This record gives sequence, C-alpha cells and structure tokens, in this order.
Amino acid sequence: MTTKKVLIGLSGGVDSSVSAYILKQKYDVTGIFCVMSDVHFGMVPDAQKCADFLEIPLIVADLRKEFAENVIAPFMQGYVEGKTPNPCTICNPSVKFEILNKYASENNFDHIATGHYANIVVENGRYALKNPLSVAKDQTYMLYGLSQEILSKIVFPLAGYEKPKVREYAEKIGIFTANKPDSQDICFIPDNDYAGYIEARLGKLEEGDFISPSGEVVGRHKGILHYTVGQRKGLGIALGKPVFVKEIDAANNNIILAFAGENLVTSIILSDINLMATEKITEEMEVSIKVRSTAKPVNCTVREIGEKQIEVKFNEPMPMPAPGQVGVFYQDNILIGGGIIEK
Repeated sequence: MTTKKVLIGLSGGVDSSVSAYILKQKYDVTGIFCVMSDVHFGMVPDAQKCADFLEIPLIVADLRKEFAENVIAPFMQGYVEGKTPNPCTICNPSVKFEILNKYASENNFDHIATGHYANIVVENGRYALKNPLSVAKDQTYMLYGLSQEILSKIVFPLAGYEKPKVREYAEKIGIFTANKPDSQDICFIPDNDYAGYIEARLGKLEEGDFISPSGEVVGRHKGILHYTVGQRKGLGIALGKPVFVKEIDAANNNIILAFAGENLVTSIILSDINLMATEKITEEMEVSIKVRSTAKPVNCTVREIGEKQIEVKFNEPMPMPAPGQVGVFYQDNILIGGGIIEK
C-alpha cells in the first residue's frame, strides 16, 4: 500500500514537532513553516532544526502579503472602530489553514495537520470540532471558523494528550523543543503592545472623553484603541467605587463607564456565523458559549435571527463581552458554531 502524505504546519515549537513525530510513524510527512510577518523570519531556524531532527522536508512559505491584507488590516481597523478583534480567529480560516489546504491539494497530500489541541468528529453528516482531552489547552475556540472542506482533511495528533505529556514525549525522543516556552498571544507583535503597533502604522488616535454612569464628562482618554469593553484597570478615573468600560462610542470618540453590576447583559448578537455540527439552526437551541478564548463556557440559548446572525440569550446576566471578540457555542463538547460579537 502507498503511504499517505501529510502536510503539517511546523512552527519550531514543542506541539508541532511532537505532532510531526507522531504522524511520521504512520505517514509520509512534510513540514511547512508559514512566514506571516517579518517577525516570523527569526523563527525559521528553529523550524528547520525540528525538520532536520525529524528527517522530514520543510517548505518555507512567505505569506506576509496575505497575512497583512486578511489579518493585520482588519485587526487594526477593528480597534479604530472601538472593537477588540482576535487575530488568531481571523488568521486560521483565511490564511493559515487556507494555505495549508491549497498547497496540500495542489501537491497531492492526503491530509493537513497542526499541533493544535482539538479533536475532529463527524456529527449529523458534517465535520465538527470536539474538545480535546486537555481542557487547559483546548484550542477549538480559535478554530471555529474552519470550513467543512478544511475540516475533512485535518489530523490533530494531540487531541488525546495533556501538555505535560507532550513535553515528556519531546524529552523521550530527544528533541530540543521539550522545554521551549509557548508562544505569545499575538504572533506578529512580540511585545504585545498592540496599541503601539497600531499607532506606529496609523498614527495616534485623538484623545476623547470618559463619560460617567450618570452621563457627565469625568476625564480624558488617550485614544479608544487603548481600551476594551469590560476593562477596569488603567482607566485613571476615581468615582468613589470601581468603574468599568461599558461601551466604546467610536463615532463620538467617547468611552462610556459603568459601575460594577451596571455592565451586565442578558443577550448578545453574533454575526458572520460559521456552523460546524449543523447546517442550520432551525429552532432555539440550548448550548454553552465561550465569549473569549480563556473564558469558562456559560449556559445560554441560541437562535437564528437573520442571514448569518444569531441571538444569544444567557441563562443568567453576565458582563458585556467585548464587541469584535468571538462567541463560540458547544453542545456535549462538540462545537456547533460561532461568530463575531456585535453588541
């Protein structure tokens, strides 16, 4: 029998290198390193070192143009509009997995793979993500936007592993990535100063007013991209008790504040919906939802209210999540779908 071919995203980290090693026991494996920004060029040597250790070929793909257009531009624009976009949820379906799938299809690979902690299942005749064994490292949230075509080709070797076991595995096989730290949140902004990054490219945003819960001007903010809905620290506002950012009014360049308890909502709207485990939500569905990657799921109901729009009703009031972030909903640990939080 002919050995099947797998194209794996090889980052030079412990997760992808162990994944490639596991796959190599069964498949003909080729690595691909995606250069998303100038920062990524500095990571190529580690990826090549991994490939050399594993004795697999490595392709270096320069995707800076695609990444700049599809991820960096909407990321910056989102903050200018007072939103809090998540670049990973934009990148995965539009750049990273899109390129892996395209290259695999054009070069006769049977599967694509990455070192993400996620599982693939077939539900109702459709491919869907399922929570992996590792609750702490679950990355299904970041992958909610993947298409059926891409899901049909993915292999996730780490679905049944906890992170400490992956590091033990790396030590056992003797690869240098065993104790390599995990990567930071925003791969193209090494110091995580997203506001400085955006202002260096778009210029400083104008200062504006902080508006108190009673509607009065109580101070000046340094530009709306420095703030996010739900933020409490770093506001520099003293009103006798803690205040939160309730709303960012980009049109008027104001930041609306609220006291604790006044920033609770019972429902939100998601747009740009991607469904996995079902083709359509025909009636109200009871699910649990995560409104940011590190949040615990909370119980709610979802129903379609328009073209690619869903209303989420929380079982209990909760703090308003940041518009621009992603809401991803599950049922029995299976990802049903998700979308961008509008309001």
